[in-house]
Amino acid sequence: MFINILNNKIHYTVECADSAANAATNTPQNIVILPGWGCSIAHYHKIQTHLAQKFKVYAIDFPGYGLSPPPEIPWSTKNYAELITAFVNSLKIEKPILIGHSLGGKVAIYLTANKMVDCQKLILISSAGIKSQKKLSQYCKIYFRKLCKYFANLPILKPLLVAKLEAHRKKVGSQDYCNATGVMRATLVKLVNEDWRALLPAINAPTLLLWGEKDTDTPLTNSHIMRQLIPQSKLVTFANAGHHPFLDDFAKLINNIDEFLIP
Repeated sequence: MFINILNNKIHYTVECADSAANAATNTPQNIVILPGWGCSIAHYHKIQTHLAQKFKVYAIDFPGYGLSPPPEIPWSTKNYAELITAFVNSLKIEKPILIGHSLGGKVAIYLTANKMVDCQKLILISSAGIKSQKKLSQYCKIYFRKLCKYFANLPILKPLLVAKLEAHRKKVGSQDYCNATGVMRATLVKLVNEDWRALLPAINAPTLLLWGEKDTDTPLTNSHIMRQLIPQSKLVTFANAGHHPFLDDFAKLINNIDEFLIP
């Protein structure tokens, strides 16, 4: 299904099994799944289908991935949060449970802390939101690239340096950065430079943190910071999982989600 939200064509799906729809209250609780960078609805299909046995579960493709076209300008977390707020209001999704993976977690943090959505419970899976401290060697590489970019923009040197600079970016840049182009690459740059740890104490919804111990995109140290700063939070880690614990250990992940949502 598609919906036009804030001049963006957004693809989403919704699942609700008969057993959930015909529950005693006839009003199953709502869940909204917010995807990670580079992910689409398909990545969360097993989670959505499982939870749809007891809940009404929405999954969304963020602009630029899945079937949702990219935004016209580079986005920040605020733009994503405004999109989800409008999505929830347009579809009259009351008191949703938010499940956010990576970027989706960062958006869920912003939404919940700023009370843009009346979040009933929050599940953060390998969530972004904390800007990792860079080592001195990383700063040196950044300033070196900026210097090269400056010289590459000089008319006399541009034909010689632009191709080499792009090749260097592909060699040393993150996989996400190398795969992104145009407005999506500019969006990624904006997102990775945001730090929302100051928002964490303002989250008043019960929160479950699910984290792969081998995660190199959002390090395990970030999960401990979130656990300390989010008042009603619980952390569960996955010894043999990376940034996508729902792919690496689905059974353990879904069992913890079930226990959290249905005590």
